[in-house]
Amino acid sequence: AGTEPNIMAEAARMNENRGAAVIDINFGCPVKKVVSKQAGSALMRDEVQAARILEAVVDAVKVPVTLKMRTGWDDANRNAPRLAQIAEVSGIQMVTVHGRTRAQLFQGRSDWAFIRAVKEAVSIPVVANGDINSVEDAESCMKVSGADGVMIGRASRGRPWFLQQVAHFLRTGIRLPDPPIEIRLATLIE
Repeated sequence: AGTEPNIMAEAARMNENRGAAVIDINFGCPVKKVVSKQAGSALMRDEVQAARILEAVVDAVKVPVTLKMRTGWDDANRNAPRLAQIAEVSGIQMVTVHGRTRAQLFQGRSDWAFIRAVKEAVSIPVVANGDINSVEDAESCMKVSGADGVMIGRASRGRPWFLQQVAHFLRTGIRLPDPPIEIRLATLIE
């Protein structure tokens, strides 16, 4: 997260030099200390500056550059489809959309249907994020959003095996059980 194209580009180069396989730009962070500096989801309100950052980072590195964002700043400014188009033109390889506005923070429900508008606006892969708490949620989100994949965040806290369960279910339709208590304990301790 940042606001200055040249600094963002330099940070991307530094991370690539340290072995990063992908650079992900975060226009999704809603926290006050980030948006008060016009970074994170605040950049969704300034598409011109957002484009400058995207282009500078893409031009700075050889690894793929991706973008995470929200549906928009608030209900009156849900510009994720347009920003996804700007991102695609800038050379971004994939977009992840958290299905809430910045104004919502983490309240209310993630709008998976709105993510479909982003998917329909671009030809690059679109990943849906928000409120994926079960394998059924992941499946429903994929159907409703039309997304190419799902990103899971808070739902994996305390149960890192959940990511494997979702991936397996989406590939096979078979639900994996939670691991035995001994493995869960060892995993959590590790």
